[in-house]
Amino acid sequence: NSASYGSNGTAISAVTLSVFSFPPTVSNSLLLLQAQIGDDINDVSGATYNGVPLVNIRQDASTTTYDTLETWYLSNPAPGTHPLVVNFTGSCTAHLGVATYDGVNPTAPIGAEVFSTNGSSSAQTISVSTTAANSFIVSLCDLYPGAASITPGAGQTQLWVANDNDPTEGDYRATALAGNNTMTYTFSAKQSSAIQAV
Repeated sequence: NSASYGSNGTAISAVTLSVFSFPPTVSNSLLLLQAQIGDDINDVSGATYNGVPLVNIRQDASTTTYDTLETWYLSNPAPGTHPLVVNFTGSCTAHLGVATYDGVNPTAPIGAEVFSTNGSSSAQTISVSTTAANSFIVSLCDLYPGAASITPGAGQTQLWVANDNDPTEGDYRATALAGNNTMTYTFSAKQSSAIQAV
């Protein structure tokens, strides 16, 4: 399951989404939150799902897109539909993407994590060295100065996209063996980019 939210250029300090995780019969599940903040000053101060705090994996401020990218997670979220509350350190624009997974390693759900910030180009890649077989790589790509579309590479599935003046998207790729994997992106115009992957 996946869902997304965009503030459409309107500054916010908090947002609440209604998110469905899983039916009660599913075990070893994971809720993953991706956040793009439209500046490099503010960040997510905290997030909860059904009142339970999410854990931050990465927080990166880009020196080329001037935005902040973050990924958060919660193991075994409450089944059913519940509120996801995201708070920010200040007033900011934001894009959020939420995805849920099952069959996740219950003791070590998060493996490798990487970030890159890149100059103007019509394509970019990021390499991720997975730590276990049958991993999912979940990536977040952000562009500047905008007015361009993002196309993920072969084998990557787009979870959500925001095609506004601050283009952002989330996608994932299933892998077989542990080791190096490359996430690729093409842009409809030359753009600076920031990419975060876990």
